Amino acid sequence: MERRREPRLKPQQPVLVTILDTDGQRLDAVVQDVSGRGLGLQIQWPIEPGKALKIQFESAMLLGESVYCQAAGAGFYVGVELDQILDGLISLAQSLEEFSSETPAPVGDPVRLRR
Repeated sequence: MERRREPRLKPQQPVLVTILDTDGQRLDAVVQDVSGRGLGLQIQWPIEPGKALKIQFESAMLLGESVYCQAAGAGFYVGVELDQILDGLISLAQSLEEFSSETPAPVGDPVRLRR
């Protein structure tokens, strides 16, 4: 069985982009290119270089920064340099849900030491 340390992104994959240093504006985008340290996204609206971005797909979240933006067809092509990659978020959320739904241990009087 193959185990990856990073999520597999492929061209033409839809993603959700959140611009972090605004009011959390969310934009749909499509992956055009993938490299070891970055992504090329086709998006309907321009994103200025230097903007912090959160990119979500399936059970993964990527954090990065827009490094360039150019007009492309009916939209824009945004180059993103990746900084952090978090994968397996769905299974993490399920584990947290299971953990939080467990019955907590009863709280009683503190144990007193006898002398």
